[in-house]
Amino acid sequence: MIQKKQERLTPQGLPYKNLEHFVNVDGEYLFCRYWEPSSPPRALVMIVHGAGEHSGSYMNLASMLVNQSLFVFSHDHGVMGRAVPKPRCDATQQCAFLVHLYKFRVGEWRSGRVEPYSTRDPGSILTTVGHGQSEGQRLNVSNFQVYVRDCLQHIDMMKVRHPGLKIFLLAHSMGGLIAIYVMLDRPQDIAGTIHIAPLVTLNPESAKPWKVFCTKLLCHLVPNMSVGTMEPQWLSRDKNVIASFNADALSYHGAMKVGFAAVLLNAIAGVEHLLPKITTPMLIMHGDADKLCNVNGSQLMYELAASTDKTLKIFEGCFHQLHMELPEVVTEVYELIQSWLNERLPSTKEMCQD
Repeated sequence: MIQKKQERLTPQGLPYKNLEHFVNVDGEYLFCRYWEPSSPPRALVMIVHGAGEHSGSYMNLASMLVNQSLFVFSHDHGVMGRAVPKPRCDATQQCAFLVHLYKFRVGEWRSGRVEPYSTRDPGSILTTVGHGQSEGQRLNVSNFQVYVRDCLQHIDMMKVRHPGLKIFLLAHSMGGLIAIYVMLDRPQDIAGTIHIAPLVTLNPESAKPWKVFCTKLLCHLVPNMSVGTMEPQWLSRDKNVIASFNADALSYHGAMKVGFAAVLLNAIAGVEHLLPKITTPMLIMHGDADKLCNVNGSQLMYELAASTDKTLKIFEGCFHQLHMELPEVVTEVYELIQSWLNERLPSTKEMCQD
């Protein structure tokens, strides 16, 4: 008897065949968004979102770019489809004393809010939700290069569909770290990068040697242990933004797992010595009151990058999501992005004449 192939559905139960998506090399379905201008596009802009959010978080920013005759595309990050093996009980007991010492700066350890360790059956991992509408478990990836690889695959797809157009990256938070690896891997394909509060270095509190050691140790023993939550109030000073995030079912509101924290640590540890190899034009923006990604990382990237075309703008008193900050800040961010891109692209009038 021939079995009918099961239809692939998003974590929300929608068939992928009716949605924009691509299938990565692991066979996972990644949800995509495309914003196309009414006039011939001047360039392509790939939005690379951060941890726990999704491509739909950038609707307003994408609309601004489309109004500049730019074709914008993005996808919700996926993960590798295999589960991390569940740790044995004795391993959990052996490292229990470390749990009480361990704090991770992404969020704060609070009694009653964070599980001591995950008791989920690894076999159920694919029933949970990846970033946004993509397959996979949220904030659980075995190798940071999975994110980079998927971005490169999407870029290759867009190069085929829109040959000859320049490609820019617009990346936020963890997306900034992904973008660094992307432009280092394919400098010939990336015409420039716009970074909003990129994750480049850890906050000093998180970078203490004993915390890094505990993270790497616990990763091998209890990778699904919860270590802290992101506090939404540090995203923006705009209370409406915080309310929207809290109500967004596609965003991740749970605790970070120690396995994911270790993956981030490894990716960050490897990036500093790579910064002098960056030659791509860059616009870097960061709020000096950002408690989620260290502003010193943006300053370090600006100082070490070999790019001769680089700009750093620090926004005084601003939080993590500059593109969703108070209205006057958002206006300044948008104007800076527009002018930076316009200086490096032909005008709409010039495109029409061609």
